[in-house]
Amino acid sequence: MTLQRLPDWLQRLNAWVESARVRPFRWGEWDCVMAANDCLCAITGASEQYGDGLAGLRWDGLKGALRQLEVEGGLAAAVTRVLGDPIDPRLAQRGDVLLMPAPDFPGGAVLNICLGETACGPGEEGLVVRPLFDGNTLLATAAWKVGR
Repeated sequence: MTLQRLPDWLQRLNAWVESARVRPFRWGEWDCVMAANDCLCAITGASEQYGDGLAGLRWDGLKGALRQLEVEGGLAAAVTRVLGDPIDPRLAQRGDVLLMPAPDFPGGAVLNICLGETACGPGEEGLVVRPLFDGNTLLATAAWKVGR
């Protein structure tokens, strides 16, 4: 899939962050995949109704997510199938999708959106922003370019 960022993508990214700030996590409605898809659609103009973006990765709850991701070969494989080959996470830019470790989360990883030196994704109380680096260590293990 070839997505193009809209000319005002940065304003759209900022608006997405603001709108997501207080939206609580809910499997199948506002989890890491749904949030990444929503952001991707916001900055590229892709439409969920036409199956653009990550819209094909849908589930009703945790069990459905685990079942579908097992069929897909894992979260990274599912995102790669839709967005193409990952890039070196050190090359990720604002708006790109990141795979971040989450040891206490099913599967051990989550998708976040790159915000520059930080990344964000849904959390229990709303959007969680966290650093991309722990000292000199990059925390993202994979990244996918969103738009060109």
